[in-house]
Amino acid sequence: PAAGSSAPAMAEKVDLDRIVVTPDSAKAGKVLNVDPETEFLIFDLGAKNGIKQGDIMSVNRGSAYLGDVRVTRVQEEMSAADFVPPFSSKKVRKNDQVVPKK
Repeated sequence: PAAGSSAPAMAEKVDLDRIVVTPDSAKAGKVLNVDPETEFLIFDLGAKNGIKQGDIMSVNRGSAYLGDVRVTRVQEEMSAADFVPPFSSKKVRKNDQVVPKK
């Protein structure tokens, strides 16, 4: 009987964890364009997502961390960012994930 009563408590805890994680994943953007000549990229998060000039963002492909970029220009729905060396445009592709650095 005791084991049966603890199972629902476990399920509730899992639901709470899931709710906590959701806002973070909602803040993930993606690379829209990469400019290898001037070494910057454009991604689809902007002022309405709380992005500010000077923010450091991490770029990932799947679960692999690629490197960081520094936000240089912010518009309402997109931002531009410079690569933080040694990270460069050679390692990035359109649709790679962009998230605020933890």
